[in-house]
Amino acid sequence: MQGQSAEMPNPGVQSQFIAKSGGNQFRGEYYVDFNNNAMQGSNIPEAVIAGGIRPHSNEMERYFDTSINVGGPIKKDKLWWFGTYRRLKTAVEQPQFQFDKITPPYSHDAGIFFERQLSETIGLRTGFVYKTEDDLIANYQPGRSILNGAFSVPFTFVDVGVDAVRGTSDDRNVTLYGMPTTQAASFPTDRVVMNVPRYSRFKTVQLSVRKRYSNKLSFQIGGGYSWTTDFPQGFPANPSQPGVYDRTDWGFGASGTYDAPYGPRLSPVFRHQSGVNFARQISVGATAATAFGLILPASIVYADPANANREENIWLLDVRAERSVTFTDRVRAQLFLDLFNITNSHKSELLTRTTGANYPRPGNILAPFTTRVGMRFVF
Repeated sequence: MQGQSAEMPNPGVQSQFIAKSGGNQFRGEYYVDFNNNAMQGSNIPEAVIAGGIRPHSNEMERYFDTSINVGGPIKKDKLWWFGTYRRLKTAVEQPQFQFDKITPPYSHDAGIFFERQLSETIGLRTGFVYKTEDDLIANYQPGRSILNGAFSVPFTFVDVGVDAVRGTSDDRNVTLYGMPTTQAASFPTDRVVMNVPRYSRFKTVQLSVRKRYSNKLSFQIGGGYSWTTDFPQGFPANPSQPGVYDRTDWGFGASGTYDAPYGPRLSPVFRHQSGVNFARQISVGATAATAFGLILPASIVYADPANANREENIWLLDVRAERSVTFTDRVRAQLFLDLFNITNSHKSELLTRTTGANYPRPGNILAPFTTRVGMRFVF
């Protein structure tokens, strides 16, 4: 199990399962598949093309996916290892651009895992996963961007602070950058879909323990810690906008089953998820630079680093109790009782991040303690 990424909108722990693992024999697998435009047909009608849609603009230009999985023993019947690697590169045409002018984005995934048999029924697993994304694409305005220095003249903007009231002690001046109005004609406004210097890096360590069912009990416990390096708001159009930042998150979960005396089966689930890293944001209007003889499009600016704040960490405990009642060989009933959020946690999520009267108002609060009863009748 691992904590969800910063972009994940839902609370709790996200489980990821590797179907294969090491064994007492060295084994491996190599996989590859690909296609290109020559292996694909065309289906855009002439009438649609006549309306302005580019021919072949819905087709796969090229696709290449390759992976290798290998594993084996370190110590037979006790300790194993398992490694994975995948490289994926895709280029799908769109009506507004062609890939003969763009490098297709690609990603790398690699992981290494180790397993240890602690007892006849208990095993431990740990691993490390690394993922990269490069040559990413954006709908961009290169003629007026951070790439050609169009926005290079500094000016002062007042950040009204957390209280969102001008003239109080938490006000401060921040430096933004605009483009001279007199030079606007030198910087074209054309927008194109293009590769930008945006990239992503993800690293995760994982640890889990699992007990197979025995003596009326089974359980699994797992957690992960992740490091993310990317551009939270996409690649910046001007130097005032946020660039690349490091963020972290983690998650932990435990679940199991216990066959209690007199027949009921108890299934508790405990989950912990770190809050999402975030920065307080400043909404800068399109006229902010006008008084300085400059141009700056409406922008979102970070008041602090992307990892300066964190939403509340979430802890949840749920339990199900169930029992089967048999009437005949063919007729039985299953009774169950569910208890959600037993501790009645009230953690906030999806906080408003833009400076103003609503900062940092939650967009969601965990549902309160809830009881649910039910029955399944089979005949």
